Amino acid sequence: MTEEKLRSMRAELEQSREEYEKTLAKARQLQEAYMQVENKISETLSRFKTMLYGFFGKKNRVVMDFGLKPWKERSSSKAKTPEGTDKS
Repeated sequence: MTEEKLRSMRAELEQSREEYEKTLAKARQLQEAYMQVENKISETLSRFKTMLYGFFGKKNRVVMDFGLKPWKERSSSKAKTPEGTDKS
């Protein structure tokens, strides 16, 4: 192994590392741009959903025409027992 060969290998490694860092920086920029677009679309869809539920009502089945689910009535998760009886 000669000094020249070692210098050549080091230069090649440094060049590869530099290209990697540039590519990684570009990937981070693209990811940030993607996240911004995704957040903007999410906000727009959220406003659209709120508007539809506000206009038609949260339980109206018409919202199904827009791809939304009507809200369901909440039922009690505990079974109702007749007065004076203890379930335990």
